[in-house]
Amino acid sequence: MDVRFWLGTAAASAALGLAALTGSAVASADTGDGAGTKTTAHSARSATGSRAASAARSTARPARALVTPQGSAASSTRSATASASTAPVTVRSLINDLVTWVSRQIPVGARVHATKYTDVAYGSDPAQELDVYAPPQAADAPVIVMVHGGGWAMGDKSHLGVVLNKVNHYLPQGYVFVSVNYPMLPANKPDAQADSVAAAITYVQAHATEWGGDPTNVVVMGHSAGAHLAMLVSAQRDRYPELQPWQGTVSLDSAALDLVTLMQNNPLRLYTRAFGDDPTYWAEMSPLVALNQATEPILLVCSTQRRNSCDDAATFADAARALGTSVALLPENLSHGQINKSLGTSGAYTNAVDEFIHTVTGVGGA
Repeated sequence: MDVRFWLGTAAASAALGLAALTGSAVASADTGDGAGTKTTAHSARSATGSRAASAARSTARPARALVTPQGSAASSTRSATASASTAPVTVRSLINDLVTWVSRQIPVGARVHATKYTDVAYGSDPAQELDVYAPPQAADAPVIVMVHGGGWAMGDKSHLGVVLNKVNHYLPQGYVFVSVNYPMLPANKPDAQADSVAAAITYVQAHATEWGGDPTNVVVMGHSAGAHLAMLVSAQRDRYPELQPWQGTVSLDSAALDLVTLMQNNPLRLYTRAFGDDPTYWAEMSPLVALNQATEPILLVCSTQRRNSCDDAATFADAARALGTSVALLPENLSHGQINKSLGTSGAYTNAVDEFIHTVTGVGGA
């Protein structure tokens, strides 16, 4: 085993220990809660009134054209917080940077001989980048697009809890796996973040064939804040004219689908930091409020260890089903972080998620 791997693992352990001591673990890592560099990884929940705001919101926020890169962008290793460079340095940000650095030293996908396209630009903001992991000789492969969490303020596409087990699990099944960065707080509020996620999905649909993927067979997945953003884009897809339908969405323990109710009930600071104190903005950023028509099939994974997470998911599921959407609800006795990190490891949880993904893509399974 490469010495660098063991050094990286030791450094990661130290970083996680510090995170636990300070109470500042990075949620998305769960080592807490076209263009680009191509390499081979082996070589290098809801008030009726709040939902009534949906029609008004659809007119208040017009459709947006998505920004795509002009030509090929030079590849470089950048933090997902690059567009928020004026943010103060905190223990949390330092830990996030350390976890990101360590994660980028470990050759994710080496075990499955992945071909990796690193830091592919999908927009003009430095944080609008994605990493692609493709199986050997991929052709017309289904694509999973992963949106990391981190309280809308931190996290990175490279964090091991986001990619490691998922890449090792889904590539051998013939899937291309794409992990997405997006501009974050404080410079970019959740509405701008959702626009970036929509732009990333659009980019993947336009360029999937370059990585051996099938642009018509895409599953969008997100954890925590990333799940909120993915579900918001799904619920208001008509705002993005260039965005094509995809096959299914997997929400990994969002707990912010009925955002209005959440914000009305003494929310944690991470929510007030992201969504402020304006009820109008809460409604605009609520996937539940945004629902106005049937969408692609949805799998809602929720942690039974978190207060209100599964209630939030059930409320959204009922509303979506009433509009004709096929929704599966998957409560799991796992922590918020484990919902993310353990997906891809052997067991009933991964099997249940696989069943959904195999069904909507038509690839994999018995």
